[in-house]
Amino acid sequence: MANKQFDGEFGSYPAEHTAPDEFPPPPPEITPPGGTSAQESEGDGKGSQKDRLRTIIKTLFMPAAALILTTTVIYSSYGIDLINDFSRIDDKAFYEESSFEESGVVSDDDVSGSGHGSHGSGEESDGSHEEESSAEESAAEYYTVVWRAEDGTELGSFSAEAGTTPAFDGEEPYKEPDEQYTYTFAGWSPEITEVTGDAEYTAVFESTLNTYTVSWLGDGGEVLLTETLEYGASPEYSGVRPEKAGDAQYSYEFTGWSPEITEVTGDAEYTAVFESTLNTYTVVWYGAQGEVLQSETLEYGADPVYNGDIPIKPADSEHIYAFTGWSPEVTSVTGDAEYTATFSSKRRKYTIRFLNEDGTVLQSTSVYANNTPSYSGSTPTKAMDTQHTYSFSGWSPALSAVTGNADYTAVFSSSARKYTIKWANYDGSILSSSAVAYGTTPSYSGTPQREPGSHYDYTFTGWSPRISKVTGNATYTAQYSETDLFPTLTYLAPSEEEKLIEIMYEDDSVMLVKGYTYAGAGVGTDPHASYDESTNTLTLNGVNCERIYVNCMGSDFKIKVVGTNYVGSLEVSGEYEKGGSLMIEGTGTLNIGSGDESDEMCFYLYGGSGQACLMICRGVTININSAYTALEIYATTMSKPLYYCGTISVNESQIKIEDLEADGYYLQILDSNGEDYVTQLTFGG
Repeated sequence: MANKQFDGEFGSYPAEHTAPDEFPPPPPEITPPGGTSAQESEGDGKGSQKDRLRTIIKTLFMPAAALILTTTVIYSSYGIDLINDFSRIDDKAFYEESSFEESGVVSDDDVSGSGHGSHGSGEESDGSHEEESSAEESAAEYYTVVWRAEDGTELGSFSAEAGTTPAFDGEEPYKEPDEQYTYTFAGWSPEITEVTGDAEYTAVFESTLNTYTVSWLGDGGEVLLTETLEYGASPEYSGVRPEKAGDAQYSYEFTGWSPEITEVTGDAEYTAVFESTLNTYTVVWYGAQGEVLQSETLEYGADPVYNGDIPIKPADSEHIYAFTGWSPEVTSVTGDAEYTATFSSKRRKYTIRFLNEDGTVLQSTSVYANNTPSYSGSTPTKAMDTQHTYSFSGWSPALSAVTGNADYTAVFSSSARKYTIKWANYDGSILSSSAVAYGTTPSYSGTPQREPGSHYDYTFTGWSPRISKVTGNATYTAQYSETDLFPTLTYLAPSEEEKLIEIMYEDDSVMLVKGYTYAGAGVGTDPHASYDESTNTLTLNGVNCERIYVNCMGSDFKIKVVGTNYVGSLEVSGEYEKGGSLMIEGTGTLNIGSGDESDEMCFYLYGGSGQACLMICRGVTININSAYTALEIYATTMSKPLYYCGTISVNESQIKIEDLEADGYYLQILDSNGEDYVTQLTFGG
């Protein structure tokens, strides 16, 4: 007979058993809290055993936290049901009489005072078989499922109904990495299957061999080589042989690494080890005339000692000399060294004074007899006045060999005072600077020039301030008039809701730079394109795209070209009757069109029956390659809708300009040799 299994923190019991030959003794009498015992309810013995059993069940499963029961034996006419883990049983169900009667577990006919004898004989009625079969079919079986970590630690457990597939609902198992491996949770062992009995599943992990950084360092800690190796690998230095620069004291030779190289078990650093050799140097001793008195080779740090005769300097007609030592002072060896003998001398001296023009003493010195005195102070000066400057020209009297005490007075020459006149360009850069004499009218040689702007020319008009005779330092700045090569357009603010800048690419993706989105648009990004709303400028810096479409961005819209860019087609549309022009500026190159016959038009500007023109600034290069129409300007009210300053080249494809007023004009284009030539453009379709 199969019965429901209960399991939990108090253990588990088998789900099936067979009826014993004899019933076990009846359960001990249990009195429910505040109630009467089974015997009392039975009275004089005439009460039914079913009532006794119901009282026991109600007592056992009453929702009282104080009851600690592990197993309850329920008698039936065919066997014993073991009920465990009361926390999993609905209290209400056990209080309902129908739960026992309908299930067939206990009935008045099953439990009676004289029922023991019939069980002992093994005889059963047909009704009993049917009730037992019904109970087996309605009772579900439960088993304990335990989840464990790799080391056996329990991660959780629960009772699962037979036939269901258990699932672990805790945090994903984790295994600490070690020096050799890092672990990743891979599943459970054994493989999870439907519940057919108690089961345990143990977490399984995949291991990945760890890698570590091995650094090879020079003597100064500088990194010579860094490599990543797996655990257990044997490091081997593969860089340039380490070197250590010698110093004054030692020369160095590479001998190996510290610490000793071992297999990889973690991050490691190996530092180059060098063997040092003490350096040697040459020490030379010189006499007063530069002759070599002694030469020797000594190790670094040794103290040089002169072992020769005392140096001598012969006397002359005015001096006698005595050896006083060596120059420079003798010190321990730190490099090659030369020492020269020094001598003291005795000679007669006289006082010589040098005076300024006003009698001020500039220098007083003692000079040996027969020597010509010399002035070693600052050059004598005399203050300038408004018209003249003064320069020192010599001494009076002229200097001569000393024969006694003497005074010499400074002499000055005069010249017209000069002032600095500077000629500056418009940007403050100095074009010329010269010293001009007082009272002279300065003049600038040549004509100042100002580099033309992106679409401006400049003409020199004069100097500011107005040139006058020199009375002091002055700066004159070049003045220019400015000529705009492009027309002045009447600005009509476009409708904000119509503004749009789209960049489309070969893979049909779209970068919406400005404006509205529409159904089906895939909006992407391109680091080579950006839009500055404050200047209404789209910057292209290395863009490679199939099409750029601009709509209603106004007459002040600009494209700035940086680097080399490619656009399959460029289309600019103005708002109706408000127009819309395009200025192309920058220092880069814009290549438009592939020359493919499938591309009907490369460069299109629609004026919307308003002011519209194309303006190409200096510095930018535009190359148009089209199989049909290279450039078309359409529906503009301007008589000259194309202005050119930069470099433009067009293949043999057609250029069409349709406007409401124009009847033709000239466009300057550079050929492949950089030579200028003029092409007459034809208007109309």
